Amino acid sequence: VVSTQSTGASCEIKRWGATGNEEEQGMCVLAANVLNQYLFLIYWAGLVLTIILNTFSLLIGISNLCFVSGAYKNLLATSFLRDEPAYNEIWRKSGTSGRVILQLIARNVNPKIFEHVLNELVNLLRNAERGGFGDRGEEDGEFDHPDQDDLEYEDTI
Repeated sequence: VVSTQSTGASCEIKRWGATGNEEEQGMCVLAANVLNQYLFLIYWAGLVLTIILNTFSLLIGISNLCFVSGAYKNLLATSFLRDEPAYNEIWRKSGTSGRVILQLIARNVNPKIFEHVLNELVNLLRNAERGGFGDRGEEDGEFDHPDQDDLEYEDTI
Protein backbone atom coordinates (compact mmCIF):
# COMPACT_ATOMS: atom_id res chain seq x y z
CA VAL A 1 0.00 0.00 0.00
CA VAL A 2 2.85 2.38 0.83
CA SER A 3 4.44 1.99 -2.60
CA THR A 4 1.17 2.62 -4.48
CA GLN A 5 -0.03 5.63 -2.48
CA SER A 6 2.53 8.04 -1.19
CA THR A 7 1.64 9.92 1.97
CA GLY A 8 4.08 12.77 1.54
CA ALA A 9 5.23 15.07 -1.19
CA SER A 10 7.74 17.82 -1.68
CA CYS A 11 6.18 21.23 -1.56
CA GLU A 12 7.22 24.86 -1.68
CA ILE A 13 6.19 27.09 1.16
CA LYS A 14 6.05 30.79 0.32
CA ARG A 15 6.31 33.27 3.17
CA TRP A 16 6.34 36.96 3.36
CA GLY A 17 8.68 38.32 5.88
CA ALA A 18 10.88 41.38 6.72
CA THR A 19 13.15 40.65 3.80
CA GLY A 20 10.32 40.11 1.37
CA ASN A 21 9.08 36.88 -0.16
CA GLU A 22 10.82 33.72 1.00
CA GLU A 23 10.49 30.25 -0.48
CA GLU A 24 11.27 27.17 1.53
CA GLN A 25 11.28 23.53 0.48
CA GLY A 26 9.43 21.17 2.81
CA MET A 27 7.53 17.94 3.11
CA CYS A 28 3.75 18.06 3.00
CA VAL A 29 1.51 15.26 4.26
CA LEU A 30 -1.18 14.18 1.83
CA ALA A 31 -4.09 13.63 4.23
CA ALA A 32 -6.39 12.10 1.63
CA ASN A 33 -3.84 9.39 0.84
CA VAL A 34 -3.31 8.60 4.53
CA LEU A 35 -7.08 8.20 4.96
CA ASN A 36 -7.29 6.11 1.77
CA GLN A 37 -4.59 3.75 3.06
CA TYR A 38 -6.54 2.99 6.22
CA LEU A 39 -9.82 2.58 4.36
CA PHE A 40 -8.10 0.27 1.89
CA LEU A 41 -6.81 -1.91 4.74
CA ILE A 42 -10.23 -1.99 6.40
CA TYR A 43 -11.91 -3.04 3.14
CA TRP A 44 -9.37 -5.79 2.57
CA ALA A 45 -9.85 -7.09 6.12
CA GLY A 46 -13.62 -7.07 5.55
CA LEU A 47 -13.17 -8.97 2.28
CA VAL A 48 -11.00 -11.62 3.96
CA LEU A 49 -13.52 -11.96 6.81
CA THR A 50 -16.38 -12.32 4.32
CA ILE A 51 -14.53 -15.02 2.39
CA ILE A 52 -13.81 -16.93 5.61
CA LEU A 53 -17.45 -16.70 6.79
CA ASN A 54 -18.83 -17.72 3.40
CA THR A 55 -16.48 -20.70 3.27
CA PHE A 56 -17.60 -21.73 6.76
CA SER A 57 -21.27 -21.36 5.74
CA LEU A 58 -20.67 -23.42 2.60
CA LEU A 59 -19.05 -26.20 4.63
CA ILE A 60 -22.02 -26.23 7.02
CA GLY A 61 -24.41 -26.47 4.06
CA ILE A 62 -22.45 -29.34 2.53
CA SER A 63 -22.35 -31.14 5.87
CA ASN A 64 -26.14 -30.77 6.14
CA LEU A 65 -26.49 -32.51 2.80
CA CYS A 66 -23.99 -35.24 3.67
CA PHE A 67 -25.19 -36.02 7.18
CA VAL A 68 -28.79 -36.86 6.46
CA SER A 69 -29.91 -37.73 10.00
CA GLY A 70 -28.48 -34.55 11.53
CA ALA A 71 -30.08 -32.41 8.85
CA TYR A 72 -33.38 -34.21 9.46
CA LYS A 73 -33.23 -33.40 13.18
CA ASN A 74 -32.37 -29.80 12.29
CA LEU A 75 -35.42 -29.70 10.01
CA LEU A 76 -37.66 -30.97 12.81
CA ALA A 77 -36.22 -28.43 15.25
CA THR A 78 -36.67 -25.59 12.75
CA SER A 79 -40.31 -26.42 12.11
CA PHE A 80 -41.21 -27.54 15.67
CA LEU A 81 -42.37 -30.99 14.52
CA ARG A 82 -42.38 -34.37 16.24
CA ASP A 83 -40.27 -37.17 14.81
CA GLU A 84 -42.75 -39.31 12.96
CA PRO A 85 -41.89 -42.26 10.71
CA ALA A 86 -43.84 -40.74 7.82
CA TYR A 87 -41.79 -37.52 7.93
CA ASN A 88 -38.57 -39.51 8.13
CA GLU A 89 -39.66 -41.55 5.10
CA ILE A 90 -40.32 -38.39 3.09
CA TRP A 91 -36.94 -37.03 4.13
CA ARG A 92 -35.12 -40.20 3.08
CA LYS A 93 -36.95 -40.59 -0.25
CA SER A 94 -36.79 -36.94 -1.34
CA GLY A 95 -33.15 -36.99 -2.47
CA THR A 96 -30.59 -34.23 -2.11
CA SER A 97 -32.44 -31.52 -4.03
CA GLY A 98 -35.70 -32.39 -2.28
CA ARG A 99 -33.99 -32.07 1.10
CA VAL A 100 -32.68 -28.63 0.18
CA ILE A 101 -36.18 -27.56 -0.86
CA LEU A 102 -37.71 -28.96 2.34
CA GLN A 103 -35.13 -27.10 4.43
CA LEU A 104 -35.83 -23.84 2.60
CA ILE A 105 -39.57 -24.25 3.06
CA ALA A 106 -39.15 -25.11 6.75
CA ARG A 107 -37.08 -21.98 7.38
CA ASN A 108 -39.29 -19.58 5.46
CA VAL A 109 -42.90 -20.53 6.22
CA ASN A 110 -45.07 -20.84 9.27
CA PRO A 111 -44.48 -24.20 11.04
CA LYS A 112 -48.19 -25.09 10.79
CA ILE A 113 -48.11 -24.56 7.03
CA PHE A 114 -44.96 -26.65 6.76
CA GLU A 115 -46.62 -29.42 8.77
CA HIS A 116 -49.56 -29.25 6.38
CA VAL A 117 -47.16 -29.52 3.40
CA LEU A 118 -45.48 -32.57 4.94
CA ASN A 119 -48.84 -34.21 5.61
CA GLU A 120 -49.83 -33.64 1.98
CA LEU A 121 -46.53 -35.21 0.87
CA VAL A 122 -47.15 -38.20 3.14
CA ASN A 123 -50.56 -38.75 1.54
CA LEU A 124 -49.13 -38.39 -1.97
CA LEU A 125 -46.33 -40.82 -1.17
CA ARG A 126 -48.74 -43.39 0.25
CA ASN A 127 -51.01 -43.08 -2.78
CA ALA A 128 -48.04 -43.43 -5.12
CA GLU A 129 -46.99 -46.61 -3.35
CA ARG A 130 -50.50 -48.01 -3.83
CA GLY A 131 -50.18 -47.48 -7.56
CA GLY A 132 -52.36 -44.41 -7.91
CA PHE A 133 -49.65 -41.85 -8.54
CA GLY A 134 -51.79 -39.60 -10.72
CA ASP A 135 -54.90 -40.01 -8.58
CA ARG A 136 -54.92 -38.50 -5.10
CA GLY A 137 -57.76 -40.75 -4.01
CA GLU A 138 -60.16 -37.92 -3.25
CA GLU A 139 -63.06 -39.54 -5.09
CA ASP A 140 -62.71 -42.84 -3.24
CA GLY A 141 -62.54 -41.25 0.20
CA GLU A 142 -58.95 -42.49 0.69
CA PHE A 143 -57.44 -39.04 0.95
CA ASP A 144 -56.72 -38.23 4.60
CA HIS A 145 -56.63 -34.49 4.96
CA PRO A 146 -54.55 -33.50 8.01
CA ASP A 147 -57.04 -30.82 9.06
CA GLN A 148 -60.20 -32.77 8.19
CA ASP A 149 -61.86 -31.93 11.49
CA ASP A 150 -61.07 -28.23 11.21
CA LEU A 151 -62.49 -27.68 7.72
CA GLU A 152 -66.08 -26.69 7.23
CA TYR A 153 -67.56 -27.35 3.84
CA GLU A 154 -70.44 -25.25 2.61
CA ASP A 155 -72.95 -26.47 0.08
CA THR A 156 -72.77 -24.27 -2.96
CA ILE A 157 -75.73 -25.85 -4.71
